Amino acid sequence: MWTYVEDGRFGLLCSAVGWGILGAIYTVNAPFLYGLYGIELTNINALSMVRGVYGGCFLGIASLWTLGLLKARFREAALLTMFVCMLGFTIGRTVSLVIDGTPTWHMYLLLALEASGVPVSGYALFFSPKSPLARH
Repeated sequence: MWTYVEDGRFGLLCSAVGWGILGAIYTVNAPFLYGLYGIELTNINALSMVRGVYGGCFLGIASLWTLGLLKARFREAALLTMFVCMLGFTIGRTVSLVIDGTPTWHMYLLLALEASGVPVSGYALFFSPKSPLARH
């Protein structure tokens, strides 16, 4: 089991499943997720943007992470995108907390999940003995 943590496969699995589910929901039933956040999608253009941007992007990235999980030659690219995406989301949500104030519990849950992806992917990328980027 520790091997899966060291080489990043465990993190890629968890993230790919989570983003894959979110991507599928954004693509098929975007109003449901946006309703949880108190946002109404009131026209076809808004629905198209959410389905294309959130649904398509989440499904595409989840596919890359799945490829990195299954094929070692794609693992570094998958872990790097995981690190950058999770770090970006964490920074964005933290800035929103400071500027916008206290959100609903959903946003704290997302922040915790995204923030946990940063050290998981960062360790596999930069510190693990199995990483080609690690400085041993």
